[in-house]
Amino acid sequence: MRFTSDLTAQGEAWAAAGDVVMAFLAAALGAGAALFTGWLTSRREATAKEQAAVNNLLLDLAAKRAFALDPNADWAPGAGPRILESVNHTRTLIRAARAELSSTSEFLAPLRMMMLACNTFVEQAEYQGNEPTPADLDRLVRELRAEAQVLHHKRPKKIVPDAPGSMAVSRRISR
Repeated sequence: MRFTSDLTAQGEAWAAAGDVVMAFLAAALGAGAALFTGWLTSRREATAKEQAAVNNLLLDLAAKRAFALDPNADWAPGAGPRILESVNHTRTLIRAARAELSSTSEFLAPLRMMMLACNTFVEQAEYQGNEPTPADLDRLVRELRAEAQVLHHKRPKKIVPDAPGSMAVSRRISR
C-alpha cells in the first residue's frame, strides 16, 4: 500500500508542476498576443497617418492656382513673384508631409522628387535674376503631376488621384 500512496503523491506533485507550467505558458502567450495586437494597431495608425499626410498634400497642391496649366494664357502683371511665393509655400507643404512619414515610407521617394523639382524651379528663377518663365512653370507642374501620380499608384484606393492645379479653378477664365 505504501507504494501506491508514493505514486499518488508523486502524481499530485507532477500535476501541480504541470499547472504552474500551463499558467506560465498561458501568461506568456497572452502577453505575446497583447504585444502583437498593439504592434498591429500602431502600424495601422502609422499607415493611416502617412496616407492622411500625403492626401492633405495632394489636395493642397490640387487647389493651387499657380499649378493650373493654361498654355494659351499670358501671365498677369506681377504673376512671377506670386508664382515663386506659391512654389516656396509648396516646399513648406512637402516638408510638412515628409515630417509625418517614417524613414522607411514608400512615399518618401516621390516627395523627395517633388522637393527637388521645386528647388530646381526656385534656383532657376533666382539664376535668371528676374522672374520664372512660363516654360519653367510648365516643367515644374509636369514634374509635380508625375510624382503625384506615382503617389496615387502606390495605394490607389487610399491616395487621392488629384493632380497639382486640377482643382484650382472651376472653369476656363476669360482673359
